[in-house]
Amino acid sequence: MGDMRAYDITALLFAFNMTIPGVPVIYYGDEIGMPGGNDPDSRRMMRFNGLSEEEETLRGIVKELTSLRTNNMALLYGGFTTLLAGEQTYAYCRTYFDEIVVVVMNKGSEEADISFELPERFAGISPVNNFGHPAAVEGNIFSLSLPPLSFDIYTAKR
Repeated sequence: MGDMRAYDITALLFAFNMTIPGVPVIYYGDEIGMPGGNDPDSRRMMRFNGLSEEEETLRGIVKELTSLRTNNMALLYGGFTTLLAGEQTYAYCRTYFDEIVVVVMNKGSEEADISFELPERFAGISPVNNFGHPAAVEGNIFSLSLPPLSFDIYTAKR
């Protein structure tokens, strides 16, 4: 069995892919973390049943990310602003009229306490977490704590 962190890293990649501008691409098998090497291994048959717990979890995350993107105008058409670019943490927002989506990632191997400034026009928003990590906003300071190799996506309206 391989390194199980690969599923968390793949989930981080999907969170990024599904929230940046442009059309996301999902190659078959990626949504369950199916490995593939050089040809002909890259053409193995897709598995739909008998998935491991990690594969099922990743598929659920991808399903949630796809739904979030499909149902959120800021993720489809919104502008992009980097809010924080650290060595282990990254945060950005997508905005469309009064909708805001804040994406925060921790690629580090330890829990991270993260805080950054939001654009002034979004001061005092009440962010809704979509992946289980509550955040607080005081004025225009957004703060939260994220476990290692994790992310969350916060939605709000102004």
